[in-house]
Amino acid sequence: MILAGSLRLLLALLIVLLILGCVGDGHLSRGGIDPDEDLPTLWEEEFSSEADVPLQVHDPSWRMIFGELQVSSSLGAVRAAPTSREGIDDYAYLPQPATKIRIVQDWYWDSADGVGAENVVGINGSLYELDLWQDRLQLFRYDGGGDPSVYATLRTTSRLGLESGFYRLVFLCSYSDGKWILSGEIQDPNRDYRKLAAVRETTDSVHGPSIGQGLGIYNNSGKASYLLRMRVDGY
Repeated sequence: MILAGSLRLLLALLIVLLILGCVGDGHLSRGGIDPDEDLPTLWEEEFSSEADVPLQVHDPSWRMIFGELQVSSSLGAVRAAPTSREGIDDYAYLPQPATKIRIVQDWYWDSADGVGAENVVGINGSLYELDLWQDRLQLFRYDGGGDPSVYATLRTTSRLGLESGFYRLVFLCSYSDGKWILSGEIQDPNRDYRKLAAVRETTDSVHGPSIGQGLGIYNNSGKASYLLRMRVDGY
């Protein structure tokens, strides 16, 4: 009897550990999407250019939210424009309606900056973002209109111990029944895109479906961070 009871207790503990492991690894499990799920590509862009030009000159379909972004001919990337002051946000997005989205971005991140993937959900600049800032990966919601008080952190990791370098952000967003299911992860391109950290899924019902997807740079290092390429999958 004692042995049978111990075995039952051990089995129960294993089940609990398995559940916690599935929740904690950052993969969506309650109606969202998996990082490796087969989704059609909605759009993708590599930011190559023969001249240094504003992002909207490079591609007039891009829309600015804050600041100014520029495509760099030497880097083949988009970065904060020379006119952007340090300590400000430079955000833009490409219009694309969607309710199930995977945003994949390849960055060079300077540890003084913040960089992020945006799921834009309102014409006033409202958005959800997965970002790498202050050595943490985080999910936040911004309710638009230029008011900094309408910023809410939804999930964040502890400090990751990352140095300036190349990283990939993968932002997962699924909208149904009036709510978003959100999660994301950061990967190391130098190690076959091995997952370095993740923010597990969270739900939010403040905003409706996506009207576009984009990028953000908190330029605090003199325009050092830059985005090489971006792909949006979903429908």
